[in-house]
Amino acid sequence: SMFTRCLAVAKAAETCPRTMEVLAVEHAKTAFPAGPQGPQVMQPFPAALPAEVTDPFLMCDEFGPQEADGSSEGIPWHPHRGFHAVTYLKSGQGNHADSLGHHGRMKAGGLQWMSVGSGIEHTEGGGAPKGTVVHGFQIWVNLPAANKMDDPAYNEIPPEDVPEISTGNSCVMRLLAGNLTSPSGNHSATFETKTTVQMIDFEIGPGGSAEHAVPAEMETVLCYLYRGSGKIQGRAVGGQDLVQLNGGAEDRHFTVEAGAEGLGFILFAGKRLNEPIAWHGPFVMNTQTQIRQCFQDYQKGQLFRKKADFDYRAAHAARKS
Repeated sequence: SMFTRCLAVAKAAETCPRTMEVLAVEHAKTAFPAGPQGPQVMQPFPAALPAEVTDPFLMCDEFGPQEADGSSEGIPWHPHRGFHAVTYLKSGQGNHADSLGHHGRMKAGGLQWMSVGSGIEHTEGGGAPKGTVVHGFQIWVNLPAANKMDDPAYNEIPPEDVPEISTGNSCVMRLLAGNLTSPSGNHSATFETKTTVQMIDFEIGPGGSAEHAVPAEMETVLCYLYRGSGKIQGRAVGGQDLVQLNGGAEDRHFTVEAGAEGLGFILFAGKRLNEPIAWHGPFVMNTQTQIRQCFQDYQKGQLFRKKADFDYRAAHAARKS
């Protein structure tokens, strides 16, 4: 009920706040997710706000915009277990392949949603022609404890299948995950997620505005500005700012006004899991014992319980050459 939700979210507050206020504005920090020699990204979370605060969202890395060097080499093969690994490409293109045997080339505006579950390995990036501007996001969304060892599942959503809603006021919304009720009707992403989230890419033209109502059960409400500047709930914000809103509010609406150059932001709204987070490199579980098990399974070649019945690495190498 509304009462228990407010009690859970606003533990510190005496009453349930009426309006969705800005709780924090933090600037993303530089990170090197693939090690110091790897690509540099801007990371709003967990670098600027920890995973306990952004629950159920674990990580967001913004890569680019930068010009591709024409190489076919992407990030080398690496394993994952225990969460959803999401890639959203704003511009450019990129290769990918995984241990389930999928392979292909992501196009601008497309989305790749992997529920890595019990274990997967993949390689991604590279393959964009020299000079192409590549820009996108690598996003990790936690899985409930009950689903961490589920079979891995892969969804590739081409740009034309991402629901796009124009709201007037020079605002276009692209529904990346979850459901959306708008004046134009009800919209749903083409795939189901095992974590209750709503992720939307908002593009607002110069001087435009948007109003959005976050679903009632979603206590975590974050906006990451990847372009431009403006105001969120009246608070001035700029590029690479992460805005945390009070998801325990009774009134579920928030408003965004774009400045002279317009703005782009991704909304991350979700229902908190409120489960312990044990995170080590590519593995996100609930206990350190489970993390040790991940490393043991990986060393023994048992991390990928469900995988392709052919040499997927060799097939990927042959396609690149």
